[in-house]
Amino acid sequence: MSVQIVREQSLAFVTVDNPPVNALSQAVRQGLLDAAETLDADPAIQAVVLLCAGRTFMAGADVREFGQPPRLPHLPDVIARIEQATKPWIAAIHGTALGGGLEVALGCRFRIASARASLGLPEVNLGLIPGAGGTVRLPRLAGAARALELIASGQAIAATEAWASGVLDAVVPGDDLKAEATAFAHSALAQPLPLPVCQRTIPPVDEAFWASAEQRIAAQAGQAVAPLQALACIRHAQQTDCASALAFERDTFMQLRGSPQAAAMRHLFFAERAAARPPQLAGHKAGPWRAIALADATAAARLAGPLLAAGLKPVWLGQGTAPATLADSPAIDRQDLSSIDVLIATDTPHLALRPDAVVLVLQPTATQNDSDRMLTLCLDDTRLAEVPTLPTTAPDAVATAFALLQRLGKIPVQTCSSDGTSLAAQLRQSARQAIAPQWQTDAGWATLDAALRGFGFAQGAAGLGMAATPDATATSPTTHSQTETQSLLNIVLQALHQRAQSLLAQGTALHTTDIDLVSVHGLGFPRWHGGLMHHAQATAHTGTD
Repeated sequence: MSVQIVREQSLAFVTVDNPPVNALSQAVRQGLLDAAETLDADPAIQAVVLLCAGRTFMAGADVREFGQPPRLPHLPDVIARIEQATKPWIAAIHGTALGGGLEVALGCRFRIASARASLGLPEVNLGLIPGAGGTVRLPRLAGAARALELIASGQAIAATEAWASGVLDAVVPGDDLKAEATAFAHSALAQPLPLPVCQRTIPPVDEAFWASAEQRIAAQAGQAVAPLQALACIRHAQQTDCASALAFERDTFMQLRGSPQAAAMRHLFFAERAAARPPQLAGHKAGPWRAIALADATAAARLAGPLLAAGLKPVWLGQGTAPATLADSPAIDRQDLSSIDVLIATDTPHLALRPDAVVLVLQPTATQNDSDRMLTLCLDDTRLAEVPTLPTTAPDAVATAFALLQRLGKIPVQTCSSDGTSLAAQLRQSARQAIAPQWQTDAGWATLDAALRGFGFAQGAAGLGMAATPDATATSPTTHSQTETQSLLNIVLQALHQRAQSLLAQGTALHTTDIDLVSVHGLGFPRWHGGLMHHAQATAHTGTD
């Protein structure tokens, strides 16, 4: 059973158990709807506590239903039934309450959370808006401005911040959430109950707020449609009753659900999820990777901070005094490195490591050696981490590197490169060569920069390695003809696509989704186009540029 009911005196505990993240599958939705009906009919029950088994509260929709026709019961109807229940429901949140999971909690009369929980409505990252009451109920708890900030950004917030914003009624200490929820329920029942969320009002804001917010979000969102649609829904929610606002939100959600942007961002979402488990590593398990050593000052400067932030404790193996960031790192005998799982160095190290240890080096040509456990690591300031390998590289060594990179919050991409050059660098080079005659003049650079920014490249020409000359911005026209900008954009996109196809044909790039990830995270290709290869395929199907 995905949803279970346990009665304890006057309280009922409804537990969702749908591992791994308690996604809101059709079975879970039906179970919650049935629970509301069953418990409303039970005269012995005075309140209902909604819990989730495992490591998290409901973390959103079931990804297996993405792109499929909605199946009954629809989530808005389930939430409406919970909100209208004659017995108050109390959402007890741990882990993460995201998307539809948070919308379920918003439909409950009360919400409490453990101190380590986080909450968010990340739908804009999929080209969508919340479609089950998020734009209607959240502003009734947090106000229009705070709700707009959270929904338009898609960012999650900590439980304490959610409580301060009015989203939660309490943040509870300790690990026994059920006991805390029980105590909260008895205390709540001893007092007059608050109105259901949909019956509450949104504090008014003036017209100037909406105008300013629209201008700000439009500038931040680029061509992404969902953030501005979220604003429209929240604004509508303030100006009308709950039922009308919910209908407006659902219509908007369904329109976006079938849009090219949603398809592109959904494609990228799945590519990012699958990045750490690529097909070529199927059956190959990561080795140990938590005992990490940094071999020199450059490696320490680049990775000590991220490793420590990820809860790891790297040791210093470089010459001389350890950098300040590693002052508290464990001491280690350089003559006995058998405890080291992963060594990170700027160049090929000369240390006697355990035979199964993995070495990650930061110089592009460092993999040219006889070791099958030494890999190049191409890092920049983004989430992307390219791992160029040789045919002789051990797959379990790659899996180990991927496990570590995933812990650091990186999106790993394996490539097959004899010289360690990253895909991002090769794509940038092709774009620069194709457009060289045009961009190496002041006016040409400015027009190219405008074309790329207009398409959605956040850093414009600079993001593709084409820096402006000192006089470019000062001497160039501020307006550019559409024909001129489109012509330059087409040259760049065609060059990028042709080089990507060549890299795939050569086996340097292993999957089209790898190109998409590299283009988005390494080159600044707009997310709402789904990546270089997805965009090329989509425009080929529609006949658009």
